[in-house]
Amino acid sequence: VILKGLEAAPGEPLSSFQVEARDDALRRHFFELTLSFLRPFVPYLEVAEALADFDEASFLASMDPVGAFAALPRERCRSLYTRFIRSVNF
Repeated sequence: VILKGLEAAPGEPLSSFQVEARDDALRRHFFELTLSFLRPFVPYLEVAEALADFDEASFLASMDPVGAFAALPRERCRSLYTRFIRSVNF
């Protein structure tokens, strides 16, 4: 929706302002999406011992998604976090 106003007229190139504004909007969107995704992990990151005591089942049962993830059906959100936790990036 935000990017709609940043489109060039058909056949016209984007101005440098439009390119910059589009890039800023996209960066901001993905920054906020990343923060929302990582928010449920914050309690485990605040205390070093908590990370060692991380329990996947307990985390998934008590997880309270925020932002865009709160709008997902609970099972779909749980599946997303399960895949992340079991990935090499966790």
